Amino acid sequence: MIALDFLKRLGNKRDLKPEKVSLQGERYVAEIKIKKKTAIVQIDAATEGIKEYEIKRESEESPSFSPLSPKTLLVICGIVVLLYIVLSLLGIQSFFSNLF
Repeated sequence: MIALDFLKRLGNKRDLKPEKVSLQGERYVAEIKIKKKTAIVQIDAATEGIKEYEIKRESEESPSFSPLSPKTLLVICGIVVLLYIVLSLLGIQSFFSNLF
Protein backbone atom coordinates (compact mmCIF):
# COMPACT_ATOMS: atom_id res chain seq x y z
CA MET A 1 0.00 0.00 0.00
CA ILE A 2 2.91 2.36 0.71
CA ALA A 3 4.30 1.87 -2.80
CA LEU A 4 0.86 2.32 -4.42
CA ASP A 5 0.23 5.54 -2.47
CA PHE A 6 3.68 6.81 -3.47
CA LEU A 7 3.08 6.12 -7.17
CA LYS A 8 -0.34 7.78 -6.99
CA ARG A 9 1.27 10.90 -5.54
CA LEU A 10 3.66 10.88 -8.52
CA GLY A 11 0.64 11.14 -10.83
CA ASN A 12 -0.03 7.49 -11.69
CA LYS A 13 -3.69 7.32 -10.71
CA ARG A 14 -4.87 4.49 -12.98
CA ASP A 15 -3.85 1.00 -14.00
CA LEU A 16 -1.65 0.22 -10.99
CA LYS A 17 -1.30 -3.56 -10.69
CA PRO A 18 0.92 -4.91 -7.89
CA GLU A 19 2.93 -7.85 -9.22
CA LYS A 20 5.35 -8.88 -6.48
CA VAL A 21 6.57 -7.80 -3.04
CA SER A 22 9.63 -9.32 -1.42
CA LEU A 23 11.78 -8.66 1.65
CA GLN A 24 15.47 -8.21 0.83
CA GLY A 25 17.48 -7.58 3.97
CA GLU A 26 15.86 -4.62 5.69
CA ARG A 27 13.96 -3.42 2.63
CA TYR A 28 10.74 -4.39 0.98
CA VAL A 29 10.90 -4.39 -2.82
CA ALA A 30 7.58 -3.91 -4.59
CA GLU A 31 7.12 -4.41 -8.34
CA ILE A 32 4.06 -2.68 -9.75
CA LYS A 33 2.83 -2.62 -13.35
CA ILE A 34 1.78 0.77 -14.74
CA LYS A 35 0.36 0.36 -18.25
CA LYS A 36 3.47 -0.52 -20.32
CA LYS A 37 5.93 0.22 -17.51
CA THR A 38 7.15 -1.49 -14.36
CA ALA A 39 7.86 0.45 -11.18
CA ILE A 40 10.28 -1.00 -8.64
CA VAL A 41 9.92 0.67 -5.24
CA GLN A 42 12.23 -0.06 -2.29
CA ILE A 43 10.76 0.61 1.15
CA ASP A 44 12.66 0.61 4.46
CA ALA A 45 11.06 -2.07 6.67
CA ALA A 46 11.75 -0.19 9.91
CA THR A 47 10.67 3.35 8.99
CA GLU A 48 8.28 2.46 6.14
CA GLY A 49 9.84 5.24 4.07
CA ILE A 50 10.65 5.11 0.37
CA LYS A 51 14.39 4.55 -0.09
CA GLU A 52 14.57 4.20 -3.86
CA TYR A 53 12.33 3.79 -6.88
CA GLU A 54 12.74 3.14 -10.58
CA ILE A 55 10.25 3.12 -13.43
CA LYS A 56 11.24 1.04 -16.46
CA ARG A 57 9.53 0.87 -19.83
CA GLU A 58 8.80 -2.71 -20.80
CA SER A 59 10.33 -3.90 -24.04
CA GLU A 60 7.80 -4.99 -26.61
CA GLU A 61 8.27 -8.68 -27.32
CA SER A 62 6.01 -8.87 -30.35
CA PRO A 63 5.95 -6.08 -32.92
CA SER A 64 2.66 -4.29 -33.29
CA PHE A 65 0.71 -5.00 -36.48
CA SER A 66 -0.27 -1.37 -36.86
CA PRO A 67 1.19 1.81 -35.42
CA LEU A 68 -2.38 3.01 -34.82
CA SER A 69 -4.24 2.06 -31.66
CA PRO A 70 -7.47 0.05 -31.95
CA LYS A 71 -9.45 3.09 -30.79
CA THR A 72 -7.96 5.23 -33.58
CA LEU A 73 -8.74 2.57 -36.19
CA LEU A 74 -12.33 2.38 -34.94
CA VAL A 75 -12.73 6.16 -35.21
CA ILE A 76 -11.33 6.15 -38.76
CA CYS A 77 -13.70 3.35 -39.81
CA GLY A 78 -16.63 5.24 -38.26
CA ILE A 79 -15.73 8.38 -40.19
CA VAL A 80 -15.53 6.44 -43.46
CA VAL A 81 -18.94 4.82 -42.88
CA LEU A 82 -20.48 8.16 -41.91
CA LEU A 83 -18.99 9.81 -45.01
CA TYR A 84 -20.37 7.03 -47.20
CA ILE A 85 -23.86 7.48 -45.74
CA VAL A 86 -23.81 11.27 -46.14
CA LEU A 87 -22.57 11.07 -49.73
CA SER A 88 -25.15 8.45 -50.63
CA LEU A 89 -27.91 10.69 -49.21
CA LEU A 90 -26.60 13.57 -51.32
CA GLY A 91 -26.59 11.39 -54.42
CA ILE A 92 -22.83 11.39 -54.88
CA GLN A 93 -22.55 7.64 -54.85
CA SER A 94 -21.17 7.00 -58.34
CA PHE A 95 -17.59 7.58 -57.11
CA PHE A 96 -17.89 4.84 -54.51
CA SER A 97 -19.61 2.39 -56.85
CA ASN A 98 -16.57 2.59 -59.15
CA LEU A 99 -14.25 1.79 -56.22
CA PHE A 100 -16.17 -1.19 -54.87
